Amino acid sequence: MNLLQHHLKVIQAHQPQAWQGLKDIYDSAFELDNGEIQFLGRSWDTPSYSPTVPPHSLGIMLYGMGDGQLIKTLLAQLPAITPVLVIDSQPELAWACLNETDFSTALADPRLRWMVGKPDTLFASFTEALLQQHDQLGLIWLENPLISQIAQLLNDPFLKHFRHLKATLGPQQALAKLPQLEELFLKLAPEMTQTHQQYPLSCRSGCADCCHGSVGFHLCVNPLEWALMHRSLSALPRSERQVVFKQAVTSLASHRDYLVELLYYFDTQPDRLNHPDFHLELLQMAGTHRQEACLMLDEAQRCRVYTGRPLTCRVFGSSHVSQQQPFTCEKDYQQMEQILLDEGAQNHLVDSSAYRKQLRELHQNLEYKHVLNIWLLCHLDFSQGDFKPLRIDYQQFQTLIRHPETLERLLSELEQAAQVSGGTETL
Repeated sequence: MNLLQHHLKVIQAHQPQAWQGLKDIYDSAFELDNGEIQFLGRSWDTPSYSPTVPPHSLGIMLYGMGDGQLIKTLLAQLPAITPVLVIDSQPELAWACLNETDFSTALADPRLRWMVGKPDTLFASFTEALLQQHDQLGLIWLENPLISQIAQLLNDPFLKHFRHLKATLGPQQALAKLPQLEELFLKLAPEMTQTHQQYPLSCRSGCADCCHGSVGFHLCVNPLEWALMHRSLSALPRSERQVVFKQAVTSLASHRDYLVELLYYFDTQPDRLNHPDFHLELLQMAGTHRQEACLMLDEAQRCRVYTGRPLTCRVFGSSHVSQQQPFTCEKDYQQMEQILLDEGAQNHLVDSSAYRKQLRELHQNLEYKHVLNIWLLCHLDFSQGDFKPLRIDYQQFQTLIRHPETLERLLSELEQAAQVSGGTETL
């Protein structure tokens, strides 16, 4: 059995998607000789390329398997849980490369998934594979330089698509939508003003009842919302941020076990994050803990990050979830419920469901969220007694779950900081 036949046998057993793209090929216009690829009267030498990837990457997207040397290098430096997706849109070139060096061990590696096919057949399957990634911001996009060079020469449309995604998926690209979120909140402001002018609502400046009741453990914040909150928090004087930091470490350290529970609770059921039952369960879970105030409240019971507060905080008290259900506290619930019955669709309450739909639309490729206190936990800078620069990727949470030693180190630093700030309370 020659090397090509050996590879094809391994691929059939371990890489079914690649097998579908290779099984009907019996000859190729590409030729390989000692690492040199020859095609259409031209030849290319395999360049030396050995990228270093972050150890906690959520996944690797690689264009071009080539002779397998690059994938062997990557797998050697990646943790056992990090998936690698390799895409080849030139099947004949991939087929020819299989006769160059032995990388059957890499092909059988459970972390590896290899997709091979003509460009027009790859678009749909690759899109589906990308959607299966929990967090697309944590992906590392790489190209096998030799394979990309040849595909570019052939004007391969899939390579263009791959490079487009590589350029557009990432934290900075995601933050480009932040102005749209600000526009959404500006659009909301007049409606809220009208509601407060129309009805005698209790939700006024100076009332912070809804900011108590362990709200930090059940207030879900989307990535772009956190970006606005973080910006408002960063704009505070350093002395005030340090006050928030000290309050945060003291409070969070007293809920160490619950923080871990929340990390796993969100990670294990991403499909339920926008379901009402999920939030009801979360509210019930938070209710079993100490009824403490939101960490963003100051001594006068005013929000320190008011201009950057999330949508839930903006619409609570002056909106409805549906035409029958007001979204408010017990102070006004009965009155608001009667308003909905009397006025029906003609009421002047804010339609919170419409704004939540627009918020979800802004979070395409950012389809995750977390409670406020977990966002704060991941942004504590213990060395400075302050808050870290903004991160909105899911990887910061997933790293804690996939690498228990990292989580344990964070919690240890949290407890030490809490002791310096005045100790932790026992639940």
